[in-house]
Amino acid sequence: MAIRNSKKPYVSASSCVSPTMIGILLTMALIVSLLYNFVDLHRQTRIDFNQYYSMFTGRRCDESNTKRLFDSATFTDPNPNMPWPRIAWLMSFPNSGTSYTMKLVSRASNRSVASNYGAECELDPITGTNRPVFHSSFNAAAGGRDWTHPTDTDQEGPFLVHFTDRQLPTHYILTKTHCGSRCTACSPTNYIETKESFMSMCSKGSKIYGKMNITTKVRIPQESKKVDIRYNPYLAQRAIHLIRNTSDNIVSNFHLERNEKKKQQRHDWLSRYPNTMLGFKKYCQDLDSKHGIEESNIRFLPSSIVQLFPNIPCHAAFFVYIQWHNLAIQVQQQLHIPTLIVYYEDYQQDWNHTIQRIFDFLHFNPWGEEEEQQQQTIIPPFVSGKRYIEYYTDKERNATNQFIKRLADPTTLELLKRYL
Repeated sequence: MAIRNSKKPYVSASSCVSPTMIGILLTMALIVSLLYNFVDLHRQTRIDFNQYYSMFTGRRCDESNTKRLFDSATFTDPNPNMPWPRIAWLMSFPNSGTSYTMKLVSRASNRSVASNYGAECELDPITGTNRPVFHSSFNAAAGGRDWTHPTDTDQEGPFLVHFTDRQLPTHYILTKTHCGSRCTACSPTNYIETKESFMSMCSKGSKIYGKMNITTKVRIPQESKKVDIRYNPYLAQRAIHLIRNTSDNIVSNFHLERNEKKKQQRHDWLSRYPNTMLGFKKYCQDLDSKHGIEESNIRFLPSSIVQLFPNIPCHAAFFVYIQWHNLAIQVQQQLHIPTLIVYYEDYQQDWNHTIQRIFDFLHFNPWGEEEEQQQQTIIPPFVSGKRYIEYYTDKERNATNQFIKRLADPTTLELLKRYL
């Protein structure tokens, strides 16, 4: 191996350095060079995914920010001048306990929650559309900053899930968002995201224009239309980040896909992928072979990652899951919003403490406001989803664990290590 030097490796006859000493120095330089290359190679194979993010974002995940981000003693909103109520995102990869958390907070506090997705929200019987959390006057109250772009009719949201029987909370309104990076059946060109595109999706949703059955409060789909909306992500002042076991989350999303196909009456699809372990494996096999050529050639997927794919069922789903949590944390850091981590199994292992943590974070009284404590509050019981350990062989579990360690940012890996 050639040793870089600004001078030629030449020693004159008059030099006082002996040939033996020169040999020793050259040997030491060679050893140092080899050690450097070895360490550098190890570093590159460990952080290929981080290099991909750095290429797009110009920054790496800030490990020093982790303690501040998740330390309850430092919960301070990035904009203390924001009027109340303030948005607290419920950031969740699908099927991580989102619906339960929304129902829990809404019923226990007897206050409304919000969502980016109008199809989940009540329609105003007068306007025939969703009711936004904020009115245009909010713009003037937000310290002069153009938070909601009220001159653009599409720039509004999020929307109140309930408003006819529940009031606005006085402090933080829990607001559902799945953000981006969720398409597991897409090609890598579509499922690979950047921090910027992901954050944009965190504040993107849809508004429904239509009619609602006044008696049942159910939207009439045949007489409705959906319009995309987007609001300023800096409206979010804090976040609750839900996390579920990786393998269980992947299988449960397969079941969610089957439910969607049932609604669409896709009987051919349902027959091909029955609701069994074999149905899941067949589903994964077909997905894994769908974009194999593109995954092998796309430059944003390092070979050290692609070579792990064959031993991982539904490898794109695992990639998307890890990417989702990486980017969620990066967005939280970008917005400087305090974040509360809630694990899916927390509800089962320590229900009371988990509820108290959530309500302390949102500044809620968990049993309703003082004047409403006499009302009967129905708290939904937590019904844990199944575990799906038997869906994976030992070889597949080892491969997925290695995959997670290779892909996850340091903060994400710290949060997921309980599942490895």
